[in-house]
Amino acid sequence: MSGLNTERAVFDIVHAINVLAMANTDVILIFARFSGHVNSFEVDADPKGTVYEKGVRPDRLMREYVYFDHPNALEKLLSIESQLTELIITAREEAESEAKAEVEA
Repeated sequence: MSGLNTERAVFDIVHAINVLAMANTDVILIFARFSGHVNSFEVDADPKGTVYEKGVRPDRLMREYVYFDHPNALEKLLSIESQLTELIITAREEAESEAKAEVEA
């Protein structure tokens, strides 16, 4: 990160991604991790019903890494935020369709 404004924008997007993760646990599982030793941020998204078992890889919807010392870090974070928003919209629409189908049945 090259300057205070860029750093602030990066912090704001990281915060927004964390808010998306916390606010949408009813439809999607989002994991956001910062690794200080390599100055990176990782975001994974899994379907809501994912069962985590040893030796079984979950069906990931998304896995992205950002290294903050790369010149395109801000753009990459914005892309991740956009991808997450799309995944959340899709997951919420699917959940609403399932709920509607249950009510009609």
